[in-house]
Amino acid sequence: MTIYFPYGETVTVLRATYELDPISGEPSGNPDWSNPTSTDYTGCAVGMGPTGEQYNVGFTATDISQTVYMPYEDIDIASTDRVVVRGITYEVLGQPFQWSSPFTGTFAGTEVYLRTVQD
Repeated sequence: MTIYFPYGETVTVLRATYELDPISGEPSGNPDWSNPTSTDYTGCAVGMGPTGEQYNVGFTATDISQTVYMPYEDIDIASTDRVVVRGITYEVLGQPFQWSSPFTGTFAGTEVYLRTVQD
């Protein structure tokens, strides 16, 4: 049994493109965010994470964190991706984690931590 959120939100996962190494054929170099691929996921729950202020000479920035609970199955998200939630683009923090209940065996979802800094 998989849990989903019938009244959940849609979030968009953005994935940068990379140049391919001519020898290995593997992605290499820096990510190119000028034209990322985009995949929408429906039925997600969004929770507020901790926020904080960063004080620097001449300006203050706000550090905003979110947690997104996505469906368990058919999710393609990596630590190098970005996620758009309610119009704000966040970076993925750490590795997304798929979890299940140790009591019922229910596949509960994929938990993704996000972070952005706004001036």
